[in-house]
Amino acid sequence: MKEEEERQSQRRQIVQDFFSARQSMLLDRVRQHVNDQSSDQARSSCEKRSHASGERVRSNLCNIIDASESFDFESLLPGGAEPDTEDAMSKMIEWDQALLESIARNFGNLGSDVLSSVAYEIESGVEGIAFNKNGEVFCRAELSLRLPSTVSKEGQFKNVKKILLSGVCSAKFSSQSQRLVSFKWTTLEDRCSSGRKRPAPEDAGSSVSQQSRETLGSQLVHPSVVSLDHVRHVDSDENQQGPGMSI
Repeated sequence: MKEEEERQSQRRQIVQDFFSARQSMLLDRVRQHVNDQSSDQARSSCEKRSHASGERVRSNLCNIIDASESFDFESLLPGGAEPDTEDAMSKMIEWDQALLESIARNFGNLGSDVLSSVAYEIESGVEGIAFNKNGEVFCRAELSLRLPSTVSKEGQFKNVKKILLSGVCSAKFSSQSQRLVSFKWTTLEDRCSSGRKRPAPEDAGSSVSQQSRETLGSQLVHPSVVSLDHVRHVDSDENQQGPGMSI
């Protein structure tokens, strides 16, 4: 039991480290995005930081992924499209790029400080990571960023958490080590790619009430199709024939 607890603790830490590595990869794409819009001097400085960060991410991934087996990253791109590549690293880079493009389409060109606040968060923290009988890991996670919002009463700014994606993740580990051999992200809700706004609870209630009134109105407008003429006819025959059975 103690060995099992230690193994689960190590695997939980690996999952957290993988999310940290994915967050660093995404921030590298953010820096490249900002770099494309910067001056030559700022671009050179940004490229150096991005290169150093990229090397650090690759080093971290080497400690997370089992190099003796082919690592598999499985997920649709933000927006629901299939990735164009098969290689796991290329898929993750393509995934991050698709996310940034989706953010730009739906939120406009956000500042580097806002884009740099993007972060992964495991629901319920480390305790939210569960295991099945085969030792595979499951958890729910969110990807969010912080948007500045004006507080009109005080005239000050505060950061508001904006959830971009939420999904269910599963991971498999090598039987020879505590390192990952596959990771799968299944998107449950994409608030970044879908531009449609969900109705507020009060709006939903009013919609239901309106629908109920329309339904009631349609019931009052259309007459009943049940006729009682045959009942009147039978009653008339019985009165004419007198008491007894009418055949």
